[in-house]
Amino acid sequence: MQEEVRQDAIRVMVGLADVCELVARAFRFPDQDLAQALADGAFFADAESCLRDAGALEADIAHACAGLRPIMGTDPDGLLARMRRGSTELFYNPGPTRPVWLYEAAFFHVAEGKAKAPILFRAPITVNVERMMTAAGVRMPDDRKEPCDSVPDELTFLSYAYGKAAEACFGGDDAAMGLWLDRARTFTSAHPGRWLPAFMEAVEKEALARPQAADYVALAQVGALAVALVVQDAAQRGVVCEGSGD
Repeated sequence: MQEEVRQDAIRVMVGLADVCELVARAFRFPDQDLAQALADGAFFADAESCLRDAGALEADIAHACAGLRPIMGTDPDGLLARMRRGSTELFYNPGPTRPVWLYEAAFFHVAEGKAKAPILFRAPITVNVERMMTAAGVRMPDDRKEPCDSVPDELTFLSYAYGKAAEACFGGDDAAMGLWLDRARTFTSAHPGRWLPAFMEAVEKEALARPQAADYVALAQVGALAVALVVQDAAQRGVVCEGSGD
């Protein structure tokens, strides 16, 4: 592979890994580190940087990150308290009152209008997510407490796969790079690409209607662009990168 092509490929793969990890962090239950990063602008800077590295257009980056600007300068403690209430309202309300499910199988269950409570952990979708992760040698540290088809876990897996691909590319191991890219792209096509665009849209809609959850509008907009980038990359399945045969 030509050196210029290799460096461009590494930059994009690292950008995809970083933006997947950033959005995974955004949709875990809020902690002090997240609130501080949003308040002091570190999250904004990271989002701009990794979206750019992942290949997003400048206009799209500006649109996706615009909602983060009003959050900057907020008192972190107050922001954390508000985000915890907002996260609970959106994702953790008990029973049928939960506006948005964080788990792929449950999200589809509700979207299909099924009346019974969704199955967690052993739903066929969840089992397939676990199988694909296990085949890649990956196990989520929270898999005993939370289904692995959650937004954070699926994006964490993608982050890991793109990171491994970048590492292999940097080391000149094109075969390993191709393997990890194929894993990331196959997983996106089978799981995140099928539901995360609708999930981000649902979060934005529901958060707009709930003052305590308003910060999640901005996070969903960043998430929507990040997901669009990995879906775009998944369309390259079977293509390692231009010039890889050199």
